[in-house]
Amino acid sequence: MVFKHPYQKLQHVCDMRKEYRGVSLPKELVDTIEEYIKKNPTSGYKSLADFVIDAIRLRLQDLGALPPSFTLMHINVNDNYALFWEKKPGERGHTVMVYFSEDSVRCGYCDSNRCYHVKQAVKEPDVIKEFERRKKLGLKIPDLSYLEE
Repeated sequence: MVFKHPYQKLQHVCDMRKEYRGVSLPKELVDTIEEYIKKNPTSGYKSLADFVIDAIRLRLQDLGALPPSFTLMHINVNDNYALFWEKKPGERGHTVMVYFSEDSVRCGYCDSNRCYHVKQAVKEPDVIKEFERRKKLGLKIPDLSYLEE
């Protein structure tokens, strides 16, 4: 950006600062984050600010205060898994399989039992029907109470 007068540059900086606020974090937490970024250069985080912004955004999405920044579309359910298509802005889409057995539900993409994909999968009407079908047949279904925490 080219400024004809020094005051224009100062005004631009002041305007930018209005869009941001500062937050104090415990040193121990900051050190842990910086160490993680250093040890994991392929994680996509280039700075402490990148990490903190992403962490806060993800937590707000998890709490339902922000909508998710991607689209997750249900495709199919069978007796072992639910299949989804996920598309993030600016990226190619990919499939996500959420597996279920008698005692667990697990995301094949995140290798987690608490990720967004699992939480969405267990809310899908077809997955709920599959669990009801299992109950009628006398089969066990996974305990999902931990997802309500």
